[in-house]
Amino acid sequence: MKPILAILAGALLSFVWILASRMTLPWSTHEFKPFQDENVMGIVLKDQTPKDGLYSYPPVPGPKASLGERFDWYDKAAEGPFYFVAVKNPPSRFSMRDRLLIKLGVQFLTAAIVLWLLGRMAIVNPLFAGLVAGLIVSCGALSEDLRAWSWWSLPDITAALSLLDVFLRWALAGFVMSWIMRDSRV
Repeated sequence: MKPILAILAGALLSFVWILASRMTLPWSTHEFKPFQDENVMGIVLKDQTPKDGLYSYPPVPGPKASLGERFDWYDKAAEGPFYFVAVKNPPSRFSMRDRLLIKLGVQFLTAAIVLWLLGRMAIVNPLFAGLVAGLIVSCGALSEDLRAWSWWSLPDITAALSLLDVFLRWALAGFVMSWIMRDSRV
């Protein structure tokens, strides 16, 4: 029963942290800037992106592109402007409820993996277990955050704050999970 309670507590704590972080802390949205004319951009994007998918300008060369075509793309992207857009059309298919349920499911899966790993390490101190949990999940996030930072030119501060957010969230969740599991084995 304790493992289930620990996973439940860790996942829910992480999920609530995500919601609070995204809604109240400036580090989640500080880099998003509005277009000068939102209506014009809306018309252009609707006209030029008729299907769901990822779009870029200049267009990313396909897998059969020659090395020369790829270098041309790199040059154009470096000159700017460079856009990367994820499009959902029609908008009726976007469901915040579905996105939140998926995010909650990911937190449960992550909590179960973290609890299993902490149990294999036989860490007794909940504070140390929290730090280890934060490091474990941050290492997983590091690959994705750094890929987005390097490939899509996200601002440095965005990548750094994203990793800090993951570390703090899972350090706290790991501490709570370890505290629930004290005097128990997974």
